[in-house]
Amino acid sequence: MASNAWSELKGLARTEFGQLRGRPKLWGACLVIMAIPSVYALTYLSSVWDPYGQLDQLPVALVNQDQGTAIQGRALNLGQSVLRELETRHTFAFRRYATEAEAKRALDDGGAYFALVVPSAFSRMAVAGDSRHPATLSIVASQGTSYMASTLGKRFGEEVAHGLNETLGENRWRLTGQGMGQLRTGVLALTSGAERLAKGSAELADGATQLASGSHRAAEASHQLVSGSGRLAGGVNRLTEGTRRLGAGIRLMAEKSPQDSELDRLAAGSAQVASGLQDLDSGLGRLTAAGQTLATKNAELADGLDRLKAGSLQLTAGSTQLTTALGRVPLVGGQLAAGSGKLQAGLERLDAGLGTASLGAGQLADGTQRYRDGVHQAHQGAERLATGSAQVDAGVQRLTTGVKQLSGGLRTMARALPSDRDLATLQHGGQSLAAGSSAFKIGLERLEGGSAKLQHGARQLADGNRTLSQGLETLYAKLPGDAQFQDPSGTARPVTSTVEYLAPVANNGTAFSPYFIGLSLWMGAVMTAFLFHFIVLPESMRGTRQRHRMLAKGLLPSILVLGQATIMAVALRWGLHLKTPNVGAYYTLLLTGGLSFVSIVLALILLLGDAGKLTAVVLLVLQLAAAGGAFPVELAPAGFQWLHPYLPITNLIKAFRASQFGSYGGHWWTFELRMVLAGLIAALTALAIGRKRWKFVPDGDYGPALDL
Repeated sequence: MASNAWSELKGLARTEFGQLRGRPKLWGACLVIMAIPSVYALTYLSSVWDPYGQLDQLPVALVNQDQGTAIQGRALNLGQSVLRELETRHTFAFRRYATEAEAKRALDDGGAYFALVVPSAFSRMAVAGDSRHPATLSIVASQGTSYMASTLGKRFGEEVAHGLNETLGENRWRLTGQGMGQLRTGVLALTSGAERLAKGSAELADGATQLASGSHRAAEASHQLVSGSGRLAGGVNRLTEGTRRLGAGIRLMAEKSPQDSELDRLAAGSAQVASGLQDLDSGLGRLTAAGQTLATKNAELADGLDRLKAGSLQLTAGSTQLTTALGRVPLVGGQLAAGSGKLQAGLERLDAGLGTASLGAGQLADGTQRYRDGVHQAHQGAERLATGSAQVDAGVQRLTTGVKQLSGGLRTMARALPSDRDLATLQHGGQSLAAGSSAFKIGLERLEGGSAKLQHGARQLADGNRTLSQGLETLYAKLPGDAQFQDPSGTARPVTSTVEYLAPVANNGTAFSPYFIGLSLWMGAVMTAFLFHFIVLPESMRGTRQRHRMLAKGLLPSILVLGQATIMAVALRWGLHLKTPNVGAYYTLLLTGGLSFVSIVLALILLLGDAGKLTAVVLLVLQLAAAGGAFPVELAPAGFQWLHPYLPITNLIKAFRASQFGSYGGHWWTFELRMVLAGLIAALTALAIGRKRWKFVPDGDYGPALDL
């Protein structure tokens, strides 16, 4: 019994293995099938082997709008420091953008997965440490583009904020330590300044004492100086008044003194008197000569001589008075007196001559005629003498009056001059003033010495004050501000992070729905290839056209795939409550995606035969790894990144993300057209070169690939 069973089993096994005999392609298919699990494992695991180790390939936008601030006189821009350090660490593939709007456009276009935005007041608010208004790092992430990347962005923002808080805390403590050291230095400087201040204050006090003593002596000397100055002022006043009165007297004397013209007239009169006297002398001589002729008329002559003698006496008296008056005239009085003396002498001789004439009157009888002539000439001379005498008298009168007035002015001037007592008082006042000035000078010298010491002490005091002030300023600047202690929470955690989601996604399942929808549609298209023979036709169809064959072969699988898409759409919407903001786009993508995938699978089988089914399975695994559904494709190896844009599922996933979440600016139709175009290209390629892959079987043997 056992041997029969063994023989039966061996025969069946030989029959089964006999199918491989002479069929190398079947051997190859078996080898491929053997390798598919390994390919699947290797492909998928390699795509997700170390995604977090490839984060430096994930594009992330950086925007720094921080305007900076100043702390302890030094400029601080935390935004620049943070971005520079991030770029140095190269945690992600950072890309700088000028504005937040540009970064958001990059997120919409798929150029970045999330953005770190540093606001304009970041440094100022971070330094302030106010928990009510913390410095906030803004993370802008597109959940619809990559849910996993948005999660990374949120965690990244928290880590950056935490790191900044630690750095700021360390810097605060370091600055506090430095400030304490500088505080000690400032206190030492304050001590030095206080010592200099004390020394300057002592010198200032000493100088002030000397200044007070010198000021006292200067005050006493100033009293003496004031007293002497008062007496001097009184004497000077009297001297000034006397001088004024003296000047007035002198001016009056000058006004009353004879003018030059008057003195000239006086001189002219005196000259006329002299000339007249000469003429009189000449006439009298002739009169004497003629007296002898006048003897006969002696009586008349005697009478005339008597009258003449009387006039001569008067003239002599007047001449005497004139001489006396002229002697008093200053300057020319002597000369006038001399001339007047001569006149008097002449008059005396005239008197003597008249006596002689009287004695010789008898002798005048013979010279009567000559007497007449002489008398006539004497008369004329007498007239001129009278005229000159009148002029001399007038001048003498004026001269006398002027001399009197001059004498009065001189007396006034003499009375106005200061007395000896006043001059002595003035002299004593000058001496007192000199003594007071000397004492005042000594006091001022001591005052100057005290002032110099006071100045030096004041300078040291100012230096000490300056040092003290600078030390206090340094101390104040280095002391921590009140704000750092009033809000411990804000000081400990001055930086926080917020997340703004573009294309928000409700949950993790919703985020992965485009990825699994694409894989499910591809899997459905591949399953139809195992249900029906895509390249087998009944013998009766051998003469049909290529395009008709393809349309006929694709019709039933397409109907099945459309059914799959419809059932999946309803199941997701109503079973998992998947939100579909754009219902039309949702169904369009499901239906066109299924049709495009059927077209591609059909083309693979027409081009490669039954090996196309295996290729479709391998392509499923490849797309599973390179479509960027679970992780951003930038985290996959370089080969997957290169294949990513050319895979059909890639466009379907992006189209679903754009329509459901608003990713990529909501432009889902762009990716829709690419996916449909890929299906059309595959169909046209199969139409052109897939003619030789058809297999014809008897009409009775034609049926489905599954024996059901």
